Order: sequence, then C-alpha cells, then structure tokens
Amino acid sequence: ETPEGISVCPFSGLTDVWTLKIEYYPVTRKAVELKSCKYYMNQLKNVGIYQEGVTKLIYDHYCAILGHNAIKVSTIFNVRGGHYVTCTEDGMRKFK
Repeated sequence: ETPEGISVCPFSGLTDVWTLKIEYYPVTRKAVELKSCKYYMNQLKNVGIYQEGVTKLIYDHYCAILGHNAIKVSTIFNVRGGHYVTCTEDGMRKFK
C-alpha cells in the first residue's frame, strides 16, 4: 500500500491523488518488487486517465506481469468536491 499515486483527470485537467493497495496470491513464482512499483506509479503522474481507468490499467498490467488474475487492486482517491471515491478491480473472488 502506498499513498503516492498521482494522475490527471482528462476532463478537468485537475490532479487526482490516490493511495494504491495491491493484494495478490503468489500463484506463480513471480513477484513485483516495491522499487519497480514506485517507478511504475511515477509514470502515471502525467497520464490523463479517469479514476476507474487507473485502477483497471494497474490491474491489467499486474495480471500480465504475474501471469494470473488472483489480484485485487484498490485505488482510494483523496476527496474532491466532497466526494470520496474508491475503485476496486478484484480477480481474487474465486480464490477465497
């Protein structure tokens, strides 16, 4: 879990700040090191993408890297306009 996520809303151009939480079962022998995750998140800071799109993009990339979908990605966005938003993409439901 890291509170360093930043992206840009393509509609308004405003910055979205979010916390990323990733959970996964080590179904394969692959893992993602934390330093790689940090560099990956850094690449998203200037990308114009909607909140749901950020979550889906990260989920899809992690599924491809790890070779399975026993992954749960949640993005908890800082409040904007009085709205609290949490987006979740959950492929672990069938493993519980």
